[in-house]
Amino acid sequence: MFHILRNTLNVNKHVMYSHNVWTINDCFRRSCFTIHSLVNTLDKNQFIEDLMDEEREINYESDVSLFDIKYFTPKTLSLLNIKFNEKNTNCFNSLMTREISRANIANYVISDGIDFTTDSLTTQMKNFTDNENAINFLSSVSRVVNTKKKSGNEEAFVTRFVLNLLFGIGWKDMTPNYKISMDLMNNYSLPVRLSGRPDLLFIDKEDNIWLILELKKPNDNYSEVEKYKAQTVGYGITSFFNNLVNDSSSGVLSHNYDKQILNTRHAVLIRGMRFHFFEITINGKHLKSQQLNQTIDYTDDYIQTSNIFIDVTEWPKHGKGLNYCRFNDRIDILSALELIYSLKHRFIR
Repeated sequence: MFHILRNTLNVNKHVMYSHNVWTINDCFRRSCFTIHSLVNTLDKNQFIEDLMDEEREINYESDVSLFDIKYFTPKTLSLLNIKFNEKNTNCFNSLMTREISRANIANYVISDGIDFTTDSLTTQMKNFTDNENAINFLSSVSRVVNTKKKSGNEEAFVTRFVLNLLFGIGWKDMTPNYKISMDLMNNYSLPVRLSGRPDLLFIDKEDNIWLILELKKPNDNYSEVEKYKAQTVGYGITSFFNNLVNDSSSGVLSHNYDKQILNTRHAVLIRGMRFHFFEITINGKHLKSQQLNQTIDYTDDYIQTSNIFIDVTEWPKHGKGLNYCRFNDRIDILSALELIYSLKHRFIR
């Protein structure tokens, strides 16, 4: 899948500090973090399957590791005291009263009033015969909609759909398959590095990640979808801690972290034509008291009296996500992406 990401459209190639990480202390509120407890939460079956992949050449330089974020499960998030906020309060609530701005969105991306089916996509392609970008987009949607399960090309089709969609809304600078890392301190005060390569991430001019996109093949299996969500959230959290270290030279910790937006990141899971949006919030009142490159002290009185330290909300709440093939859902998806883009300048600088 990643060779498609590298060779399609223009990707952002500037370098980030991937080896600098923020370290989290081992004392996860009422429980001790151990390597054994972490391993027990990870998707070991998928890890073994990756190792046995005949198309992969495993060697001493391989980055295949069980401590890869792509093996996160809901149990991993639970161990790290990361929980979903059931109150469903996030920036996407404002979409109820927000109208989409069409200035930078191609007409073929919106396709007003049309639900995408095999027949409607064929009709749309006839309407855009002189527009190569439209044909590429609609064809990529058709491939995802009509692909047979276990064809072996599902994720490649999803990748092309997403890249054509991003081009259609004017998002051209992206970084594929870039490695990000986060260290955890275990109960022996030894660091355990969790790392991974999200499918797509977006970086601002100061090397701060402001959005993660994770792309998956169509799959409605509940347990698999929950794993996808855990992995997407894991990438989002890791990107936040990378940003803190990247900003250290500019004195990022002097900012007013009482403003919740400064502690917020977004991640989007796209599985087939379905979109799941995640807003991840780090507790700012605690962060502003920390010094860079020190562990976060979970024995702090503020943390002990808080229910959670890292707060995650999913939009829409639970369910199967928003289906891009449905016109009403499509408008919500485009509005949500537009909203995230409008908020990026308010993120950490």
